[in-house]
Amino acid sequence: MKELIKNCIREMIVEHRITNREDIERSLGSMKDALTKKELDRIFASFGL
Repeated sequence: MKELIKNCIREMIVEHRITNREDIERSLGSMKDALTKKELDRIFASFGL
C-alpha cells in the first residue's frame, strides 16, 4: 500500500503539477489512512513537500 500511495503522490506532482500537500492529501482520501502520520511525512519529505 505504501508504494501505491507513493506512486499516486508522484503522479499528482509530475503529471498534474499539484505541489500543495493539503491538496494531495485531500485527493488521496481514505487511502492515506493506511499509513501512519510518520510514514506519510517521510513520503512527502522524499518529494520535498
